[in-house]
Amino acid sequence: MTGVWEIAGSAFGAVATLAGVVAGGRLGSRAQERQWGRDACRDACADVLRGYVEVHRYFSRWARTGVQEEFDWSEWNRALGLVRLVAPPEVAAAADAMDAELWVISHALRGGRHGMDAWLPLREQLEARHLAFLNAARAGLLPGNRPLARAVGRPPADHPIWQLPAPRPE
Repeated sequence: MTGVWEIAGSAFGAVATLAGVVAGGRLGSRAQERQWGRDACRDACADVLRGYVEVHRYFSRWARTGVQEEFDWSEWNRALGLVRLVAPPEVAAAADAMDAELWVISHALRGGRHGMDAWLPLREQLEARHLAFLNAARAGLLPGNRPLARAVGRPPADHPIWQLPAPRPE
């Protein structure tokens, strides 16, 4: 009878070990998939932010000078497509809202709204969409993060610095 219990104990031990290996493999796989998803989302958001810098610079120059230069939209569109593919819906929606604001700005500039007086309200709306994207990305990547109040370090439009004359180069 002792032999039967030894075989049964060994069989139970083998089954328990196998079950532990399978359960550990599944848990590890899920954790790895979540980590991959966060990494992919982070990289996609970084691409959107990188593209935002270039687009902002392009529109700012166009608004200030009234001269429309050539711009390659492929990187911006690629970044938007990637964020739609891997980011949570809230992050993708915030990126789309930023893109929609770019269309509004483009339409205004094509309509002849140039100069700082025209650019500042357009820039303000764009930067509000940028801030919404940053906060959506932060919430998606690091749940529990408090939202940012501002997306840029530049003093606000009503700051006294903007009332001073600009320094002239010597």
